[in-house]
Amino acid sequence: MNNSKRRFERVNCDLPVLYEFVKWKINDHEHFGNGSQAHCVDISIAGIGVNTPIPLTKRLAAQLLKGTKKIRLSITLPDKDDPEVLFARLIWSGNSKNAPSNRYGFLFIDITENQFKHLQDYVNNSLKMNGQALS
Repeated sequence: MNNSKRRFERVNCDLPVLYEFVKWKINDHEHFGNGSQAHCVDISIAGIGVNTPIPLTKRLAAQLLKGTKKIRLSITLPDKDDPEVLFARLIWSGNSKNAPSNRYGFLFIDITENQFKHLQDYVNNSLKMNGQALS
């Protein structure tokens, strides 16, 4: 993947993700309701690429892009017992990036210091395992 415009290294991955859509004002990292299953296809310390089982409706995508809703993600990183529960906002959808219509890019928001460290460790370890230099 071309990272020329990216500020942070992104690694390909195949991690299960649970997700749910919440109002923008929700800030509870601990509570996770009945999420839907998706797959993380790439991740960085700044964001995540996700494939969902079905494309988002145009209305929901518009709410996510405008910031009236955001996504709450539950991601279990390898070698971690507990999932990381992160909030993110939609920054692109497959229809706008010549990608499958069920592919979305999300930017993490309100990330804690511990979550940042866990993501950074995962990305750095993945880069080392793939023989890529760390920037």
